Amino acid sequence: MDHTPNSIMSRNSIIVLALLLLVVSIYGQVASHEFVNYDDGTYITANRDIQEGFSAKSLAWAFTSTYTGNWHPVTWLTHVFDYGVYGENPRGHHLTNVVIHAVNSLLLFWILLQATGATWRSAFVAALFAVHPLHVESVAWAAERKDVLSAFFWMLTMLGYLRYIKAPSTGRYALVALFLSLGLMSKPMLVTLPLVLLVMDYWPLKRIGMGQGSNPSIRPVIIEKLPLFALIIVSSLVTFYAQKVSGAVADLEMVYPSMRVANAAISAVSYIWKTLWPTGLAVIYPHPGNAVPVLPALLSVLFLVTVTVFVIRSGKRHLIVGWAWFLVTLLPVIGLVQVGRQAMADRYTYIPHIGLFILISWGGAELFRDHRLGSRSGKTIGAAGALCAILALSFAAWNQTGYWKNSYTLFEQALRVTKNNYVAHDGFGDALLERGRYAEAITHYNEALRINPDYADRVLVNYVEANSKLAGSLMKSGKYAEAALLYADILNVRPNDIGALNNKAIAMAQQDRFEEAVPLLLKSIEVKPNDIGARLNLCLIFEQLGRIGEAHAHVTKILEMSPDNSDARELMRRLSTKGKP
Repeated sequence: MDHTPNSIMSRNSIIVLALLLLVVSIYGQVASHEFVNYDDGTYITANRDIQEGFSAKSLAWAFTSTYTGNWHPVTWLTHVFDYGVYGENPRGHHLTNVVIHAVNSLLLFWILLQATGATWRSAFVAALFAVHPLHVESVAWAAERKDVLSAFFWMLTMLGYLRYIKAPSTGRYALVALFLSLGLMSKPMLVTLPLVLLVMDYWPLKRIGMGQGSNPSIRPVIIEKLPLFALIIVSSLVTFYAQKVSGAVADLEMVYPSMRVANAAISAVSYIWKTLWPTGLAVIYPHPGNAVPVLPALLSVLFLVTVTVFVIRSGKRHLIVGWAWFLVTLLPVIGLVQVGRQAMADRYTYIPHIGLFILISWGGAELFRDHRLGSRSGKTIGAAGALCAILALSFAAWNQTGYWKNSYTLFEQALRVTKNNYVAHDGFGDALLERGRYAEAITHYNEALRINPDYADRVLVNYVEANSKLAGSLMKSGKYAEAALLYADILNVRPNDIGALNNKAIAMAQQDRFEEAVPLLLKSIEVKPNDIGARLNLCLIFEQLGRIGEAHAHVTKILEMSPDNSDARELMRRLSTKGKP
C-alpha cells in the first residue's frame, strides 16, 4: 500500500471532499426553508436586540442578557451579524448553521486523525457525525445556532490541546483556555470538555494509565487542567443563575429527583436506540413529569450498568473512552436538573454522539480483526457495510431535514410520531393560525389544553387570536350566534378580554338580544373606562331599549373625552329630540 506523503494527502483530500459533499447533499435544502414558530421568533425575527446591528448597546446586551434562560453572548453576536447581513431572509441564517456543521465535521476528522493516526476509522466517525439524522435539529433549526457554534469551539479547544501537549507553553495553554471560554459563551454544553480531555489523556494520547503500570500518574494531568475547571465552575454558576431567574429550571417539587433520574436513564437508552435506528424523530418529546414509567426506567438502568461493566472489564481503552465520552457529555442535558419541558431532545446528542461513534468505529474494526475478517475480502465487506450505513443515514437525515421546511411540516411530523404532545399541538395550531385555518387551529389548542392545563399561559395567547379571527369571519358572514359562542369561549379563559366583550355584545345586538349585550359593554367600560367604542355601542343599545337617560349620560362622557367625536355628536342630537333625561 502506498504511504507516500502525496498519496496520504490525496486520500485525506478525498475524505474532506466526501464529507463536504455529504453535508451539502443533506442540508442544501435548508436554503429554501422558512423560520419556524418554535424559538426562531425569540432568537431572531422578534428579537429587537439582535436587529439593531453591532453597537455598544448590542454588545452590552449580549454580554449581560439572560434572555431565553441562557447566557451565551457569542451566540447572540453571530445572530446580530447574520441579521445585519440577511435581515429576516431565513436562507442566510440557515446556511450559516450548515457551514459551521460542515467545518465541525472536518475538524473532528482532523482531531481524530492527529490523535490516533487511524485514517479510515477517523473518517468513519466524522462521516457519522456529518450525516446522522439526530443532528438535523442542531443544523436545520436557525435558533439552535448555539449547538453547532459551541461544538466548533469544542473542536478548536481539542485541536489546541493536541498542539499544547506536543510542545507545552503558556501561550498554547492560553489558546486552549480561550477556545474553551468562547465555547462556554456559545452554549454551556462545554462544561464537560475538561473531563473529555482527561479521557483522551487515557486514550488515544496515553498520557495516563489505570492501576499499576508504567504509565505516568494521573495527578499532573489533573493539576494541568485546574484553570479549565475554574472556567467551568464560573460558567456553571452563571448558567444556573440565568436559567433560574428565567424560570427555565423546573422546581424540585414539580419533578421529583427520582423521576428525573428515571427519565434520564430512559433518555440515555433512547439516544442509543435512535442512534442505531433513527426513526420517529420529533422536535419535542414532552416530559412525563412525575409519571415516568417504572419498569422501562429500571430496565434502562440495568442496561446502562451492564454496558458499563462490560466495557470496563474488556480493558479496551477505545471502548472505555467512547462509552465514557457518551455518558459524561450527556450529563449537562440529561435532565437531572430539569430545564424546559422536554424529556429528551435530538440536539442533545450532537457532542455525546462522538463517543458512541468512536466506540462503533474502533470497536467494529476490532471485531472484524478478532473474527479473522482482516483479510482483503473482510476489509471489503467492512468498507461496504460502513458505506451502506452512511448512505442509509444520509437518506434518513435528508428526509428529516425536510420536516424542518416550515412550522406546519415540523409539528405535523411531531404529532404523527408522538402521543399526548401538547407542545406540538400548540405549535401546529400556530401554523394553522398563520394559514387562516382558524377552526382547525382551535381544535389543536383545545387538545393542548386538555393534555396539559398547566400549559395554558403559553397556549391561550394564540388560542384567543384564533377564536377572535374565526369569530370575526363568522360575523362578516352574518353568523352572529356562532360568533357569540366563540367570544364566550374566549371570555371563559379571559373574562376581562376587551375585544371579546365588545364583539360578543355586537353579536348579541345583531340578534336583537340587546339586554344580553348591556352587561358585556358595562364590564368592558369597567375594565377600560376610556374605551370610547364600547361606550358608543352601549349608548346605541340604550337608545334601542328606550333607556334615554342612561344613553345620554354615556354620550356626555364620550364628548368630555372627545369633544369632536362626530358619532357622539350625532347621537346626542338624536337623543335630544327624544326627550331630556
